Amino acid sequence: MKPQSDIPMDQLLKETVQKGISATLDDFFLSRPESVCIYLKAEEYNCQVDFVSYGNNQLKLRIGERSLLRGSSDLYAIKGNVMLHARIHLLSREGECIFTFRLMSPKLNEIRRKSMRVAAGHEGGGMAEAVYISDVVSEDILKECLLRERKRISIVVDTLSDKLKADYDQVRIFLINEKLYDERMKYFNHTRKPLFIVDINEEPGEEKGRELLKHYRSIHHQDRTIDDSMISEIAIPFLYKGMIPFGYIQINSRKVLIKEDYVYLKKTGAITSESFSGASVIKTLDERFYVSDLSLNGLCIVFSEKGRIKYFKNDGYLYARLFFPDGRTSSMLCAVRNINLMSNNAFKIGCEIVEIDALGEVNLEEYIKLCVK
Repeated sequence: MKPQSDIPMDQLLKETVQKGISATLDDFFLSRPESVCIYLKAEEYNCQVDFVSYGNNQLKLRIGERSLLRGSSDLYAIKGNVMLHARIHLLSREGECIFTFRLMSPKLNEIRRKSMRVAAGHEGGGMAEAVYISDVVSEDILKECLLRERKRISIVVDTLSDKLKADYDQVRIFLINEKLYDERMKYFNHTRKPLFIVDINEEPGEEKGRELLKHYRSIHHQDRTIDDSMISEIAIPFLYKGMIPFGYIQINSRKVLIKEDYVYLKKTGAITSESFSGASVIKTLDERFYVSDLSLNGLCIVFSEKGRIKYFKNDGYLYARLFFPDGRTSSMLCAVRNINLMSNNAFKIGCEIVEIDALGEVNLEEYIKLCVK
Protein backbone atom coordinates (compact mmCIF):
# COMPACT_ATOMS: atom_id res chain seq x y z
CA MET A 1 0.00 0.00 0.00
CA LYS A 2 1.29 3.46 -0.88
CA PRO A 3 1.99 5.83 2.02
CA GLN A 4 -0.60 8.58 2.40
CA SER A 5 1.83 11.29 1.30
CA ASP A 6 2.17 9.64 -2.12
CA ILE A 7 -1.55 9.32 -2.85
CA PRO A 8 -2.70 11.60 -5.69
CA MET A 9 -5.13 14.30 -4.61
CA ASP A 10 -7.97 13.06 -6.81
CA GLN A 11 -7.68 9.61 -5.21
CA LEU A 12 -7.54 11.16 -1.75
CA LEU A 13 -10.70 13.17 -2.41
CA LYS A 14 -12.43 10.05 -3.75
CA GLU A 15 -11.50 8.15 -0.60
CA THR A 16 -12.76 11.06 1.49
CA VAL A 17 -16.16 10.80 -0.20
CA GLN A 18 -16.25 7.03 0.14
CA LYS A 19 -14.95 6.67 3.70
CA GLY A 20 -15.84 10.06 5.13
CA ILE A 21 -13.56 12.81 6.42
CA SER A 22 -13.11 11.08 9.78
CA ALA A 23 -11.54 7.94 8.31
CA THR A 24 -9.41 10.02 5.93
CA LEU A 25 -8.04 12.04 8.84
CA ASP A 26 -7.25 8.79 10.65
CA ASP A 27 -5.12 7.78 7.65
CA PHE A 28 -3.55 11.23 7.43
CA PHE A 29 -2.35 11.33 11.04
CA LEU A 30 -1.88 7.65 11.94
CA SER A 31 -0.26 6.24 8.78
CA ARG A 32 3.42 7.24 9.08
CA PRO A 33 2.79 10.04 11.62
CA GLU A 34 6.49 10.91 11.62
CA SER A 35 6.03 12.36 8.11
CA VAL A 36 3.38 14.88 9.25
CA CYS A 37 4.52 18.46 9.92
CA ILE A 38 2.04 20.43 12.04
CA TYR A 39 1.95 24.21 12.45
CA LEU A 40 -0.13 26.59 14.53
CA LYS A 41 -0.77 29.90 12.81
CA ALA A 42 0.47 32.77 14.98
CA GLU A 43 0.17 36.48 14.22
CA GLU A 44 3.53 36.94 12.50
CA TYR A 45 4.52 33.39 11.52
CA ASN A 46 3.56 29.72 11.74
CA CYS A 47 5.04 27.70 14.61
CA GLN A 48 5.81 24.00 14.28
CA VAL A 49 4.49 21.81 17.11
CA ASP A 50 4.91 18.10 17.86
CA PHE A 51 2.33 15.41 17.16
CA VAL A 52 1.43 13.21 20.15
CA SER A 53 -1.72 11.30 19.16
CA TYR A 54 -4.98 11.45 17.22
CA GLY A 55 -8.39 9.82 17.57
CA ASN A 56 -12.11 10.66 17.45
CA ASN A 57 -11.39 14.01 15.79
CA GLN A 58 -9.20 14.99 18.74
CA LEU A 59 -5.58 15.96 18.13
CA LYS A 60 -3.06 15.93 20.95
CA LEU A 61 -0.01 18.18 20.52
CA ARG A 62 3.13 19.08 22.43
CA ILE A 63 3.49 22.87 22.45
CA GLY A 64 6.60 24.37 23.99
CA GLU A 65 5.55 28.03 23.77
CA ARG A 66 2.22 28.51 25.54
CA SER A 67 1.85 32.06 24.23
CA LEU A 68 0.88 30.48 20.89
CA LEU A 69 -2.46 29.49 22.38
CA ARG A 70 -3.53 33.08 22.94
CA GLY A 71 -3.78 34.10 19.31
CA SER A 72 -4.00 30.85 17.38
CA SER A 73 -7.20 29.29 16.14
CA ASP A 74 -5.86 27.77 12.91
CA LEU A 75 -3.81 24.67 12.29
CA TYR A 76 -1.94 23.54 9.19
CA ALA A 77 -0.58 20.04 8.70
CA ILE A 78 1.49 18.92 5.72
CA LYS A 79 2.13 15.35 4.61
CA GLY A 80 3.86 14.93 1.28
CA ASN A 81 1.80 16.73 -1.34
CA VAL A 82 -1.28 17.13 0.86
CA MET A 83 -2.07 19.99 3.26
CA LEU A 84 -4.75 19.95 5.95
CA HIS A 85 -6.22 23.21 7.22
CA ALA A 86 -8.58 23.26 10.22
CA ARG A 87 -9.91 25.53 12.92
CA ILE A 88 -9.07 24.26 16.39
CA HIS A 89 -10.82 24.35 19.75
CA LEU A 90 -8.87 23.68 22.96
CA LEU A 91 -10.37 20.83 24.99
CA SER A 92 -7.86 20.05 27.73
CA ARG A 93 -4.30 20.35 28.98
CA GLU A 94 -1.95 17.78 30.51
CA GLY A 95 0.96 19.17 32.48
CA GLU A 96 2.77 22.16 31.07
CA CYS A 97 2.97 21.40 27.35
CA ILE A 98 0.49 18.69 26.21
CA PHE A 99 -2.78 20.06 24.77
CA THR A 100 -5.78 18.36 23.17
CA PHE A 101 -7.80 20.08 20.45
CA ARG A 102 -10.93 19.35 18.48
CA LEU A 103 -10.55 19.88 14.73
CA MET A 104 -13.32 21.95 13.15
CA SER A 105 -14.08 22.39 9.43
CA PRO A 106 -11.07 20.35 8.24
CA LYS A 107 -10.13 20.79 4.57
CA LEU A 108 -7.62 18.84 2.51
CA ASN A 109 -5.81 20.47 -0.42
CA GLU A 110 -3.13 19.38 -2.81
CA ILE A 111 0.19 21.25 -2.76
CA ARG A 112 0.96 21.92 -6.41
CA ARG A 113 4.59 22.58 -7.25
CA LYS A 114 5.32 24.33 -10.54
CA SER A 115 8.83 22.87 -10.84
CA MET A 116 11.25 20.41 -9.28
CA ARG A 117 12.67 21.37 -5.90
CA VAL A 118 16.22 20.38 -4.95
CA ALA A 119 18.18 20.52 -1.70
CA ALA A 120 20.86 23.20 -1.79
CA GLY A 121 24.27 23.41 -0.19
CA HIS A 122 24.13 24.61 3.40
CA GLU A 123 26.12 26.59 5.90
CA GLY A 124 27.30 23.52 7.80
CA GLY A 125 28.61 21.96 4.60
CA GLY A 126 31.32 24.59 4.26
CA MET A 127 31.52 27.69 2.10
CA ALA A 128 32.47 25.68 -0.99
CA GLU A 129 28.98 24.12 -0.95
CA ALA A 130 26.91 27.02 0.36
CA VAL A 131 24.06 28.64 -1.55
CA TYR A 132 22.86 31.87 0.02
CA ILE A 133 21.16 35.19 -0.62
CA SER A 134 22.65 38.55 0.29
CA ASP A 135 22.43 42.23 -0.72
CA VAL A 136 18.85 42.03 0.52
CA VAL A 137 16.47 44.99 0.25
CA SER A 138 12.95 44.65 1.60
CA GLU A 139 10.12 47.19 1.67
CA ASP A 140 10.92 47.98 5.32
CA ILE A 141 14.61 48.49 4.51
CA LEU A 142 13.67 50.84 1.67
CA LYS A 143 11.41 52.79 3.98
CA GLU A 144 14.13 53.09 6.65
CA CYS A 145 16.69 54.27 4.09
CA LEU A 146 14.34 56.89 2.65
CA LEU A 147 13.50 58.14 6.13
CA ARG A 148 17.17 58.39 7.04
CA GLU A 149 17.95 60.37 3.89
CA ARG A 150 14.70 62.37 3.80
CA LYS A 151 16.41 65.79 3.86
CA ARG A 152 18.55 64.99 0.83
CA ILE A 153 15.66 63.26 -0.95
CA SER A 154 13.29 66.16 -0.34
CA ILE A 155 15.59 68.40 -2.39
CA VAL A 156 15.37 65.98 -5.35
CA VAL A 157 11.59 65.65 -4.94
CA ASP A 158 11.01 69.41 -4.75
CA THR A 159 13.22 70.08 -7.79
CA LEU A 160 11.49 67.41 -9.86
CA SER A 161 8.04 68.51 -8.72
CA ASP A 162 8.68 72.15 -9.68
CA LYS A 163 9.96 71.06 -13.10
CA LEU A 164 6.88 68.94 -13.82
CA LYS A 165 4.42 71.54 -12.53
CA ALA A 166 5.61 73.85 -15.31
CA ASP A 167 4.11 71.41 -17.86
CA TYR A 168 1.25 69.65 -16.09
CA ASP A 169 -1.86 70.65 -14.13
CA GLN A 170 -1.34 68.49 -11.06
CA VAL A 171 1.80 66.71 -9.85
CA ARG A 172 2.36 64.38 -6.94
CA ILE A 173 5.52 62.47 -5.98
CA PHE A 174 4.92 59.70 -3.48
CA LEU A 175 7.50 57.68 -1.53
CA ILE A 176 6.80 54.82 0.89
CA ASN A 177 8.46 56.65 3.78
CA GLU A 178 5.31 58.85 3.79
CA LYS A 179 3.15 55.80 4.38
CA LEU A 180 3.73 52.25 3.25
CA TYR A 181 0.71 51.86 1.01
CA ASP A 182 -1.95 53.75 -0.82
CA GLU A 183 -4.17 52.48 -3.62
CA ARG A 184 -1.69 53.26 -6.40
CA MET A 185 1.14 51.55 -4.48
CA LYS A 186 -1.05 48.46 -4.17
CA TYR A 187 -1.47 48.56 -7.95
CA PHE A 188 2.28 48.97 -8.56
CA ASN A 189 3.15 46.20 -6.10
CA HIS A 190 0.87 43.91 -8.06
CA THR A 191 1.92 44.92 -11.59
CA ARG A 192 5.20 46.93 -11.33
CA LYS A 193 4.00 48.69 -14.51
CA PRO A 194 3.07 52.33 -15.24
CA LEU A 195 -0.56 53.47 -15.11
CA PHE A 196 -1.82 55.43 -18.14
CA ILE A 197 -5.44 56.60 -18.25
CA VAL A 198 -6.04 58.67 -21.40
CA ASP A 199 -9.55 59.87 -20.50
CA ILE A 200 -11.48 58.70 -17.44
CA ASN A 201 -14.76 59.53 -19.19
CA GLU A 202 -14.18 57.38 -22.31
CA GLU A 203 -14.56 53.59 -22.38
CA PRO A 204 -11.65 51.85 -24.19
CA GLY A 205 -12.52 49.46 -26.99
CA GLU A 206 -10.55 46.45 -25.70
CA GLU A 207 -11.47 44.38 -22.64
CA LYS A 208 -8.07 44.86 -20.95
CA GLY A 209 -8.42 48.62 -21.18
CA ARG A 210 -11.95 48.52 -19.76
CA GLU A 211 -10.79 46.43 -16.79
CA LEU A 212 -7.93 48.85 -16.11
CA LEU A 213 -10.26 51.86 -16.30
CA LYS A 214 -12.71 50.19 -13.93
CA HIS A 215 -9.89 49.56 -11.45
CA TYR A 216 -8.58 53.11 -11.87
CA ARG A 217 -11.99 54.64 -11.22
CA SER A 218 -12.04 52.94 -7.80
CA ILE A 219 -8.58 54.43 -7.10
CA HIS A 220 -9.68 57.84 -8.40
CA HIS A 221 -12.83 57.77 -6.27
CA GLN A 222 -10.78 57.29 -3.07
CA ASP A 223 -8.18 59.93 -3.95
CA ARG A 224 -9.42 63.23 -2.55
CA THR A 225 -6.30 65.09 -3.71
CA ILE A 226 -7.37 65.04 -7.38
CA ASP A 227 -9.33 67.99 -8.72
CA ASP A 228 -12.65 66.90 -10.27
CA SER A 229 -11.72 68.62 -13.52
CA MET A 230 -8.81 66.23 -14.15
CA ILE A 231 -9.61 63.67 -16.85
CA SER A 232 -6.22 62.10 -17.65
CA GLU A 233 -3.49 60.47 -15.55
CA ILE A 234 -0.03 58.96 -15.94
CA ALA A 235 1.58 57.38 -12.89
CA ILE A 236 5.11 55.93 -13.10
CA PRO A 237 6.48 53.68 -10.33
CA PHE A 238 9.95 54.11 -8.86
CA LEU A 239 11.56 50.65 -8.95
CA TYR A 240 14.64 49.55 -7.01
CA LYS A 241 16.84 47.61 -9.46
CA GLY A 242 13.88 47.70 -11.82
CA MET A 243 12.01 45.28 -9.57
CA ILE A 244 10.70 46.46 -6.18
CA PRO A 245 8.38 49.54 -6.08
CA PHE A 246 9.11 52.24 -3.52
CA GLY A 247 7.08 55.21 -4.78
CA TYR A 248 5.79 56.90 -7.93
CA ILE A 249 5.28 60.07 -9.99
CA GLN A 250 1.61 60.94 -10.51
CA ILE A 251 0.57 63.40 -13.21
CA ASN A 252 -3.05 64.53 -13.70
CA SER A 253 -4.31 66.77 -16.48
CA ARG A 254 -7.48 68.60 -17.54
CA LYS A 255 -6.69 67.69 -21.13
CA VAL A 256 -5.88 64.30 -22.64
CA LEU A 257 -2.31 63.19 -22.07
CA ILE A 258 -0.61 61.63 -25.10
CA LYS A 259 2.04 59.01 -25.82
CA GLU A 260 4.83 61.62 -25.86
CA ASP A 261 3.91 62.55 -22.27
CA TYR A 262 4.01 58.88 -21.29
CA VAL A 263 7.46 58.31 -22.86
CA TYR A 264 8.87 61.46 -21.25
CA LEU A 265 7.50 60.63 -17.79
CA LYS A 266 8.60 57.00 -18.01
CA LYS A 267 12.16 58.16 -18.76
CA THR A 268 11.97 60.69 -15.91
CA GLY A 269 10.78 57.96 -13.55
CA ALA A 270 13.64 55.64 -14.55
CA ILE A 271 16.26 58.36 -14.00
CA THR A 272 14.75 59.28 -10.62
CA SER A 273 14.64 55.61 -9.59
CA GLU A 274 18.35 55.33 -10.34
CA SER A 275 19.18 58.46 -8.33
CA PHE A 276 17.22 57.19 -5.33
CA SER A 277 18.59 53.65 -5.66
CA GLY A 278 22.25 54.60 -5.39
CA ALA A 279 24.37 53.07 -2.65
CA SER A 280 24.53 56.43 -0.86
CA VAL A 281 20.74 56.30 -0.27
CA ILE A 282 19.73 52.61 -0.25
CA LYS A 283 21.93 50.45 1.97
CA THR A 284 21.57 46.76 1.16
CA LEU A 285 21.63 44.14 3.89
CA ASP A 286 24.91 42.32 3.34
CA GLU A 287 24.21 39.51 5.80
CA ARG A 288 24.09 35.98 4.38
CA PHE A 289 20.87 33.98 4.52
CA TYR A 290 21.54 30.34 3.69
CA VAL A 291 19.25 28.50 1.26
CA SER A 292 18.00 25.04 2.24
CA ASP A 293 16.20 24.16 -1.01
CA LEU A 294 15.18 25.86 -4.22
CA SER A 295 13.47 25.47 -7.57
CA LEU A 296 12.97 27.57 -10.69
CA ASN A 297 10.00 29.20 -8.96
CA GLY A 298 11.08 29.63 -5.35
CA LEU A 299 13.47 29.02 -2.52
CA CYS A 300 13.58 28.49 1.25
CA ILE A 301 16.07 30.22 3.51
CA VAL A 302 16.90 29.18 7.06
CA PHE A 303 18.42 30.98 10.04
CA SER A 304 18.32 30.71 13.81
CA GLU A 305 18.83 34.35 14.86
CA LYS A 306 15.44 35.74 15.90
CA GLY A 307 16.51 39.33 15.21
CA ARG A 308 16.63 38.59 11.48
CA ILE A 309 12.90 37.89 11.25
CA LYS A 310 12.14 41.62 11.12
CA TYR A 311 13.28 41.71 7.48
CA PHE A 312 10.52 39.34 6.35
CA LYS A 313 6.75 39.80 6.27
CA ASN A 314 4.10 37.55 4.77
CA ASP A 315 3.35 38.61 1.16
CA GLY A 316 6.03 41.29 1.38
CA TYR A 317 8.53 41.81 -1.44
CA LEU A 318 12.31 41.74 -1.25
CA TYR A 319 15.15 42.13 -3.71
CA ALA A 320 18.09 39.79 -3.26
CA ARG A 321 21.10 38.31 -5.01
CA LEU A 322 21.41 34.53 -4.97
CA PHE A 323 25.02 33.28 -4.74
CA PHE A 324 25.99 29.84 -6.06
CA PRO A 325 29.02 27.77 -4.97
CA ASP A 326 30.91 28.47 -8.23
CA GLY A 327 30.63 32.26 -7.74
CA ARG A 328 27.81 32.89 -10.20
CA THR A 329 24.80 34.91 -9.06
CA SER A 330 21.15 35.65 -9.82
CA SER A 331 19.36 38.91 -9.06
CA MET A 332 15.70 38.44 -8.20
CA LEU A 333 12.51 39.86 -6.79
CA CYS A 334 10.90 37.50 -4.28
CA ALA A 335 7.58 37.48 -2.49
CA VAL A 336 7.51 35.99 1.01
CA ARG A 337 4.79 33.31 1.02
CA ASN A 338 5.25 31.64 4.41
CA ILE A 339 7.25 32.15 7.60
CA ASN A 340 7.68 29.11 9.83
CA LEU A 341 9.33 28.70 13.21
CA MET A 342 10.49 25.10 13.26
CA SER A 343 10.60 22.80 16.31
CA ASN A 344 14.41 23.29 16.52
CA ASN A 345 13.82 27.08 16.90
CA ALA A 346 15.15 27.81 13.41
CA PHE A 347 13.16 30.03 11.07
CA LYS A 348 12.34 28.76 7.58
CA ILE A 349 11.16 31.35 5.06
CA GLY A 350 9.44 30.25 1.86
CA CYS A 351 9.80 32.71 -1.03
CA GLU A 352 8.32 32.76 -4.51
CA ILE A 353 10.59 34.05 -7.28
CA VAL A 354 8.49 36.75 -8.95
CA GLU A 355 11.13 38.13 -11.30
CA ILE A 356 14.74 37.19 -12.12
CA ASP A 357 17.40 38.64 -14.42
CA ALA A 358 17.96 36.73 -17.68
CA LEU A 359 21.52 35.54 -16.96
CA GLY A 360 20.57 34.71 -13.38
CA GLU A 361 17.75 32.49 -14.64
CA VAL A 362 20.25 30.53 -16.72
CA ASN A 363 22.55 30.19 -13.70
CA LEU A 364 19.67 28.91 -11.56
CA GLU A 365 18.61 26.37 -14.21
CA GLU A 366 22.16 25.05 -14.55
CA TYR A 367 22.63 24.73 -10.79
CA ILE A 368 19.39 22.74 -10.45
CA LYS A 369 20.48 20.43 -13.30
CA LEU A 370 23.76 19.77 -11.47
CA CYS A 371 21.88 18.91 -8.29
CA VAL A 372 19.61 16.45 -10.11
CA LYS A 373 22.51 14.51 -11.67
